[in-house]
Amino acid sequence: AAELYHKATEQDHGLAQYRLGTCYANGSGVAKDEVKAEKLFENAAEKGIAAAKAELKRLNRKRR
Repeated sequence: AAELYHKATEQDHGLAQYRLGTCYANGSGVAKDEVKAEKLFENAAEKGIAAAKAELKRLNRKRR
């Protein structure tokens, strides 16, 4: 799934950016990388994906 999401993110697809971000956040199908996850969530949030906005808030809370 991560491979397909990656291809879709190259097309600037917001939902795919969110889903690939969750893959990176959880280490599902890719090496866990919260920096990549955050960037993908930011891109998705800019496109109006509410779940991505929620994940950004969660990551920020986790860092405190």
